[in-house]
Amino acid sequence: MSATRFPWYVAVIVAASIGLLAATPFPQRCTGGRADGMACAADSDCDGGFCVRAGAVCDGGGADRFDCPCPGGACTRALSCASDPELGTCSGGERDGACCEPLRACDQEGACTATARVCDAGEERGFGCLRDAHCPGGACGALARVCRGGLFAGAPCADGRDCRGGICLGQSGPVGCGGDCDASGEVTVDEVVTLVNVGLGSASVGACAAGDTDADGAVTVDEIITAVSAALGGCPPLP
Repeated sequence: MSATRFPWYVAVIVAASIGLLAATPFPQRCTGGRADGMACAADSDCDGGFCVRAGAVCDGGGADRFDCPCPGGACTRALSCASDPELGTCSGGERDGACCEPLRACDQEGACTATARVCDAGEERGFGCLRDAHCPGGACGALARVCRGGLFAGAPCADGRDCRGGICLGQSGPVGCGGDCDASGEVTVDEVVTLVNVGLGSASVGACAAGDTDADGAVTVDEIITAVSAALGGCPPLP
């Protein structure tokens, strides 16, 4: 098992880009709210939380805490993928029959387990987890936060750095810095100009989803003022 680890949602997006998730996507789970951890189809199912794309990590074994492709099942080469014979197929679980990469499978001592929990801080911040031991320097939790817009839309997040091109939305608003389009931890003059262009309608909100702090699909004068304040006074520190 390689020591290099990427957030589970990177693996999901890469798989989607080559067609592996077209028929059998990863499951969705509630993060936060009274239905925390339960299957969901929309935020309204989560009673105070958010419905996010669940990840899957190995529970136990030599690959403990690493991401895996077949929650509730196993990736086997005995059933080759119809679209790519070099890949295997998920046997059982929530992605039964989906193509999978055997090198990312858990070993026999581990179980591939769906999760909407992420590490809140430390070197594994933003990675999927099942317990605190999976999060050196942080804690594993249902943070009730979701990426709105950007490359990782619909994924759970710890803060805005996990939502490339989007915002990390929590129950009390965005987590991070409004107007920080590239999640660099600061708002630049160029980013303020971009937001002004979005507000005027000469650019789409996708040019800086982080400026749309209420995730309503538009950038208002108040949101531009928020970005200007961050540019002048700095963004709040992140963990």
